[in-house]
Amino acid sequence: MQRSLPNVTRDATYAYVAELSLVIDCCELQPMVRDTSSGFTKVSIVVRLSGAGHAGEGEDITWDQIDQIELLRAAGDLSWLHGSRTIAEFSQLLGLANLFPVPPIRDSARFYRRWAFESAALDLALRQAGTTLAAALGREPRPVTFVVSTRLGDPPSPARVLDIVERYPGMRFKLDPTRDWTAALVEELAALGVVATVDLKGAYHGTIVDNPADPALYRLVAEGLAKVFR
Repeated sequence: MQRSLPNVTRDATYAYVAELSLVIDCCELQPMVRDTSSGFTKVSIVVRLSGAGHAGEGEDITWDQIDQIELLRAAGDLSWLHGSRTIAEFSQLLGLANLFPVPPIRDSARFYRRWAFESAALDLALRQAGTTLAAALGREPRPVTFVVSTRLGDPPSPARVLDIVERYPGMRFKLDPTRDWTAALVEELAALGVVATVDLKGAYHGTIVDNPADPALYRLVAEGLAKVFR
């Protein structure tokens, strides 16, 4: 018997996965730590849900280290996630839960963490059903281009890009332009033809990677990499 989906229209993408069955026997939190090219140490947590011989994973990319550390320190018993339910019911359960032992530094962290659990659940439910996300949504999968996200050092140079391309030919990049980028640097990057996108970060506030809007920098990057982006 098909359950009703409260607050979900039948033509919404979510409706295609909301009724997937989900069995959870175990929940694990796996920390990952890595120094970044932006000068800070990134801590994230992989939520791993398993059941019925399968496992699904999702990553909590909450910005602030203390939020991640508090979860690892005080998450406690996660057996309340165990059981059999649908994706929609699992989402409703998360909506009633407090996933932060201590209030987060940023309210946006609540969305990151909830999605870590929900994406792990969706991954698991698809595997338990023996299907894929594309098949569940009735869509044709298309190739995805993965990129390396990095800054170019201080002072910035193409050395990091050249080193990675030498080891992994064909790699593409997402670069974070900064105010100390020069026309010569942009010209070198354009000649390499490996920049897939740039992240200007002009709308970031209160993070270690804030990069205030700079029209001169934007023009330099847009015009200098125009041929690469066409």
